[in-house]
Amino acid sequence: LINEKPYKQWTEEDLRTLLNNDDFREGQFLDYKRTFNFLETSDKNQKAKAKSELRNDVCSFTNADGGDLIVGILEKNGLASNINPITIDNIDKFELELRNALLPIQTATPPVDFAFIHAGNGYVVVIHIEKGMLKPYITVEDQTTFRFFVRRGNRKEPMSYSEISNDFLHAASLATEIKRFRAERLSELMEDNSCMF
Repeated sequence: LINEKPYKQWTEEDLRTLLNNDDFREGQFLDYKRTFNFLETSDKNQKAKAKSELRNDVCSFTNADGGDLIVGILEKNGLASNINPITIDNIDKFELELRNALLPIQTATPPVDFAFIHAGNGYVVVIHIEKGMLKPYITVEDQTTFRFFVRRGNRKEPMSYSEISNDFLHAASLATEIKRFRAERLSELMEDNSCMF
C-alpha cells in the first residue's frame, strides 16, 4: 500500500511517496526497473533476451512470496530516486505484449496483474505478482534450457536443487489432493442428483 491505497489506485502523486523513502526500499517484495529492456532494442536476439529476463524476474517473485515489480522508476542504492515514465501508445496492446512475453513460463503463467499509472508524459507500470500455488515456475529458454529463480531479499537468485525438488513434490501432492477433492465432490453431486429422480 502507498498512502493506504492498493496499487490499482495509485497516482503519480502516490508514486512520489516512493522517492528516497526507506520504507519503500527494494527488498523481498519490491523491485524497481528503469524501463523494459525489450523496448530499447530493435535487435531480435536482444529483444528475446530482454523478455527472458522479465520472465526470470516474474518467476523469482512467484516462486517466493510474490511482490511488485515497478517499471519506470530509477533507483539508487535500492531507493527509488526518480520517476522515469515509459511512452506507451496503446495500453491494451502493450499489456497483451507483456502477457505474451510471460506465456513461455511453465508450469503455467503465474498469477500476475498490471497497473498503468499515468505520470508526466508516459506511464509507470506496476506488475503485481502473487505467490504461485503451482511452483516451481520455470523460465523456458529453449527445448534444453530451463531456469529456476527465486527472490531472496532484494535479489533474484537461482533456486537450489532442494528448493526445486521440494516445490515439485509439493505441486504433485497438491495435484493429488485436487483430484481427490474433485472425485469426492463429483460423487456427492451424482448421489444428490440420483435422489432427485
